[in-house]
Amino acid sequence: MFKNLFLSVLMLVAAVPAAAQNDPAQASALAAKLAEGLQSSVGQDFGGGLKIHAVVSEANMLVFTVIGPDGWRAGITPEMVSDALVGGFCKEMPQFFDMALLMRVDSIDGGSLLKGPRVEACPATAE
Repeated sequence: MFKNLFLSVLMLVAAVPAAAQNDPAQASALAAKLAEGLQSSVGQDFGGGLKIHAVVSEANMLVFTVIGPDGWRAGITPEMVSDALVGGFCKEMPQFFDMALLMRVDSIDGGSLLKGPRVEACPATAE
């Protein structure tokens, strides 16, 4: 469902010199570049009314905000939302976290923003 999103990230990372990909000092710049390159995914509907609402960077963290119809998050924890998106990244691009990058998936339901957990590695289900 997020295949185009993953391909965009993969193309952006491929453009970064290999030496910079593993340098923590370069991770903030890489996260900013990824967020900028992923702006075309904002507003994209991934089914069921779920959309990417925003993609930003915070230091070396790539932060996605997902929005859906009112009530979509009922019974779903922030960890579950995060694992779904991060797990997809890990299947398509397992090297993401090897580049000193972090990820967070925030979600909006009924106008309420809920911050997701800070993710430093692929979830166990994606490995």
